[in-house]
Amino acid sequence: MEQGVRDWLRQTVELTARKKDLLKEILQLTAAQTGLLEPGQVQDLLTLVKQRQKYVDDITVIDAELLQAEAKILDLCGITSWPSGKTVYNSEWQKIDDLRQDIQALLREAQSLDKSNRLAISKKCEELKISIKSLRDRKASLKAYHMTALQPDGYFIDQKK
Repeated sequence: MEQGVRDWLRQTVELTARKKDLLKEILQLTAAQTGLLEPGQVQDLLTLVKQRQKYVDDITVIDAELLQAEAKILDLCGITSWPSGKTVYNSEWQKIDDLRQDIQALLREAQSLDKSNRLAISKKCEELKISIKSLRDRKASLKAYHMTALQPDGYFIDQKK
């Protein structure tokens, strides 16, 4: 295999490994968010969300670089699709394939945790809505039974002439 392809493969392995590391960080942050869904921990939760978004942005940049590198590799090798499984050509291709499988597993786990976090937040929002409705109902009934008295010494001035 020519040196150019090896260099592009090495770069692809490095980029894919960085992507995997960032996904591990996202998974850890998502797991940490689970413990911060209680009232009074909003600042800590927002800090984690911002950090997580930074990692997602970094992954977006890496994905663009990977797309370019993989297209170059396919072009240099004269093939149309990325090999996988038994059709990999050498150890670099195998590393990339293994890293991709690890990335898919990390993504599934992060998505699962994120889904459970969203459900917990949704449940807390519903509880808050019920609580607010209850307060409004009590306020309305309080007003109905305790009407403000008219001012006994008030005056009415007719402006019509």
